[in-house]
Amino acid sequence: MRKRKTGASSRIILILFCLQFSLFPSLFDARAGNMGIFEKTQTRMVNLEATYLLHVLKLVQWKEKDLPATDHPLKCLIVGEDITNFSERFSFLVSESNATVSDRNIIVHSMGEMKDALALARRDKSVVLIVALESAADQWNKSMYPKRAGLLFYGQSEKFLGHGMAMCSQISRNRVKISVNSRKAASKGLTLTPELLSQDRIFFVDKKEE
Repeated sequence: MRKRKTGASSRIILILFCLQFSLFPSLFDARAGNMGIFEKTQTRMVNLEATYLLHVLKLVQWKEKDLPATDHPLKCLIVGEDITNFSERFSFLVSESNATVSDRNIIVHSMGEMKDALALARRDKSVVLIVALESAADQWNKSMYPKRAGLLFYGQSEKFLGHGMAMCSQISRNRVKISVNSRKAASKGLTLTPELLSQDRIFFVDKKEE
C-alpha cells in the first residue's frame, strides 16, 4: 500500500476547490446567465460533491488482494439518469488531478441501469466504486450489494440513507455532507483512514447504520 505524505490530501483538496471555482464555470456553466438561483445552487452542490468524492478515493484504502494487477485500470461506474452531468464533472476531476487508487489509474463509466452495473461489478474486480445517482434510488435495495470485497457503493442522495450503502450524501443548509457506514465499508475490506473520519465538516459516521 502506498504511503501518503503528511498534508498531501489537504493540498489536493485545496487544488480541487480551486479547479471547482475556476475551471468548472467555464466548462460547465457557460449558460449560467440563463440559469435561475435554484439551478445555480444545484450546480455548485454537484461540483462540490464531485470534489468530495474524489477526496474519498484518496482517503479510503483498498487491499491489494481485492484489486487487479497494477497495470490494469480501475473502474468507477456512475449509475442512473445523469441530469446534472455528475459523471462528466467527476471524470474531469479524476483526469485533471491524475487521481489513482493504489497506483492504478481510474476510468469513469456511465451506466443507465443498476442491474447492469451490478452484473459488471460481480464479474469484474476492477470495478471498485459504484455511484448510484438519485435517479437510480428506486432501483436499489440493500440486499443488492454484491458479496465481494473491494467494492465501495456510494449513494448520491439522502434517499439512500439507511439502505445499506457504504457512503451516501445529503444536503443540509446548502452544504454537502457524506454519511459513512463504517461497518459496511469494513465488511467489504475497505479501510477508512483517520484523516477521513477526522474531517467532520464533510464526513460523519451514521450511528443508525452501526
